Amino acid sequence: MNDKMNTQIDIEALYNQYSGMVFRRCFKILQNDASAMDVMQDVFVKLIDKQSNIQDSGLSSLLYQMATNLSLNIIAKQKVRSDYISNNPVHNEDEIDQTSDIESQAMDESLLLKYLQHFDVNTCEVAIYHYIDGYTLDEVAKIKKISNSTVRRLLSQMRQTLNHLFKVGDKK
Repeated sequence: MNDKMNTQIDIEALYNQYSGMVFRRCFKILQNDASAMDVMQDVFVKLIDKQSNIQDSGLSSLLYQMATNLSLNIIAKQKVRSDYISNNPVHNEDEIDQTSDIESQAMDESLLLKYLQHFDVNTCEVAIYHYIDGYTLDEVAKIKKISNSTVRRLLSQMRQTLNHLFKVGDKK
């Protein structure tokens, strides 16, 4: 019983130490206070559920990754529930300067976050690590435990899809 209580105290200490970081990560991806708060709490609930499998080293990295994954899961769920792709134009002319380069527009942080719902969670995570967090392709590959070529392929597919979405939006 004491071991369980000590673990609970450790989780509470982790919450006190890292909840701000986790919230900021969730908010950066979700762009919504309430959703970010919900996901932040979910991160720590999952941490409690899996506490017997967790090691003391690298906890901030684990929490950061959990926050990223759970936030992206929220976006994926919104994608499934939404008929946004089929019924609405991807953008209006005010959002994107038609004379500038499509790829640089797509990689703008706010636009990237807006269009995450069009991609699978794995691609979103790679894009966030690379374009928003500023990790190199090598660093993203190590974080995700995938090859550099897979990282490049996912980012290339994302750029192609965004180019297509922007062109379809221009026709509407």
